[in-house]
Amino acid sequence: MAKWIMAGMVALLCMALVLGGAGCGSKDQVDPEQVVREFWEAIQKGDFEKAKSYLSVTIADTALDAYIDQSNPKEAVMLKEAMKESTLVTTGSSVEGDKATVDVELTMPDMDVAGTEIPMKVFEKLGDEANNLTDEQIMEEFAKMVPELMKEMPTFTASGSFSLVKDDEVWLIDGAPIMDVAAIGSAPL
Repeated sequence: MAKWIMAGMVALLCMALVLGGAGCGSKDQVDPEQVVREFWEAIQKGDFEKAKSYLSVTIADTALDAYIDQSNPKEAVMLKEAMKESTLVTTGSSVEGDKATVDVELTMPDMDVAGTEIPMKVFEKLGDEANNLTDEQIMEEFAKMVPELMKEMPTFTASGSFSLVKDDEVWLIDGAPIMDVAAIGSAPL
């Protein structure tokens, strides 16, 4: 008898969570466009673990490499700020069984321009003081100035899409050529 009562309580709890929008399978209620929007919000916030949770196993290990790479700290700081300044708008979607495509428009600062102009502007602002600073101090100053300077950069808009697959009733991003544009930060030729 106690088992039946416990099972009933668990079922009621799951139903309450589903109706309340959390846990016990509520994520499968999210449509492909919402998955893409939530993924992009996580990227903008720098929450790569959350962003990775929206990716299929086939791309999860490599899709965010450009965003996580810290081998060039100046580029990493600029890309992080460019993502914060970006907008991703879903423009439509189609679903065929367990596959979906979400069309998007990505607007972001042009990293071709930012990559040359921002370092020059930082060194102009630092002036002769730069000669007395260590590399670490210059990087700290660079990181402080980039957010404001990124807002001054010209932008571009590119259209693209995300491919999604339904895995265990949850939509996951399985391909996103538009991510290459965002990682490079310049319009495709």
